Amino acid sequence: MHRLSAARPRRGRLFVLVTAALVLAAAVAAAPAAAAPTPTVLTVTPQSPSVVWGAKAVLNGVLQTTVDPIQPVDQQQVRVEYSQSSQGPWTLAETVTNSAAPYSSGAYTYSWTANRTYYWRFDYEGTTEWAPITSNFVLVKVKAAVGKPACPASIKAGKKFTVSGSLKPRFPKGVKTVTVKVQRSTNGKWKPYKSYKATNADSGSYSKYSVRLKITRKGKYRFYGATGATGTLAAGKSAYSRTLRVK
Repeated sequence: MHRLSAARPRRGRLFVLVTAALVLAAAVAAAPAAAAPTPTVLTVTPQSPSVVWGAKAVLNGVLQTTVDPIQPVDQQQVRVEYSQSSQGPWTLAETVTNSAAPYSSGAYTYSWTANRTYYWRFDYEGTTEWAPITSNFVLVKVKAAVGKPACPASIKAGKKFTVSGSLKPRFPKGVKTVTVKVQRSTNGKWKPYKSYKATNADSGSYSKYSVRLKITRKGKYRFYGATGATGTLAAGKSAYSRTLRVK
């Protein structure tokens, strides 16, 4: 009799534990699942697809939802990344966050001083509310900064003179990076005349290109400097020089 009365409480405790486990499982099953983050889309557009070395380059992007109604996603941290290849690897340049504004736009902007050609993209790592997304990539070409050529206002036919201009960034001394292209005015229109390879020289922190030449044919001429693509820089072109009169 003593053993039977001792076993009953143990069975009672087991019943209580099993019942509690079943109640907990039912509560978990009945609880609503956490809502998935809202899908997003992120775009990036360069203000200009090509810029001159040392100039300001700008990327504009928009982060917004993809479900109806489409809503801008503001005040989020967006990674700005660059790469030498469209396939990566990608390097973090900066993390940008747009500021609070009277009207939400989802717009994000990044600017930098252009120094070489890169592919760029925006990357959003997401939150519990907004889904992560990576933008398209864009190529921003950086051109050598070729200064407008300087030349005399007039010169006698057959007499040598110098055409020169600035070149940024610094290029190797003695190398012929810039081609000076000559145009001649014919019947009121500028037409190609000749081209000359100019030689680089050091000029402070940068370079200077120059070439000595002569023109034997009388008339009006003008010049511009041009470079081909060199390493991480795209082809560049200067403005036109003053008009030279060959007498």
